[in-house]
Amino acid sequence: MKTQVDYISKDIYIQGYPQEVGIAKNALIAFLEQNTQNKQLLYTYEECQICANTICNGYRLVICGHQFCFNCLVFIFDQSLGDVNSFPIKCPSCQEDLCIEDLLQIINEDEQRLQKLKRMSINNYVQNHFTELQFCPNELCKAVHSTKLQKYTCYECQKTYCSKCAAEYHFDMTCTQYQETEAQNIQYLIKEGARKCTNCGVFIIRIDGCYRVECKRCQMHICWKDNCMKFFKDANSCYVHLDENHQGYW
Repeated sequence: MKTQVDYISKDIYIQGYPQEVGIAKNALIAFLEQNTQNKQLLYTYEECQICANTICNGYRLVICGHQFCFNCLVFIFDQSLGDVNSFPIKCPSCQEDLCIEDLLQIINEDEQRLQKLKRMSINNYVQNHFTELQFCPNELCKAVHSTKLQKYTCYECQKTYCSKCAAEYHFDMTCTQYQETEAQNIQYLIKEGARKCTNCGVFIIRIDGCYRVECKRCQMHICWKDNCMKFFKDANSCYVHLDENHQGYW
């Protein structure tokens, strides 16, 4: 537990585990109440361990009881959704997992955040059970399948796959033959200047024209110049990027 006294504002800040803070507060209040002149000092504040300021519009986590500025928790939540290694989302103070009640309060009926949370939850679960589950090899399909069946048909995209090779099923080849052939094909494509689409993973070859390349599989517009490979949803955004970052698109 840590205690700090601000001699200018005459504030006392107590920081630590909820039980310890509670004991310290009660002891301090009992001491101050012995003298009626000190009752004006009975205002207690907590410091947000995210922004290091006095908590504003605070929210107390259900399981561990630590309190933070609500906006700071939203900031931590959004950061965690962008990094699978930050999942599950934890209390910044004690690293206790946030429960669903906390997460729903932070989401506050924001559908975009809710969908991101669902995707991250599924991704995290599949990664932690990679010997039993895998995503559909089709980058545009988000279905999850068991690895128990080597040959299966995806219930979403309706294509047939080999779970061992994580690729479309090779009806006329063994897994070893398929993997050797695939490795040779990839080496050939790379030698010919092909690059992987940074959105869907398919190999693309730029033959000529400007440095905006459209992926025919996912329809994203890719900056090909200087091996940038950033992708955009529309051609204009890609052209703007090329002008601002690569001195033009030719």
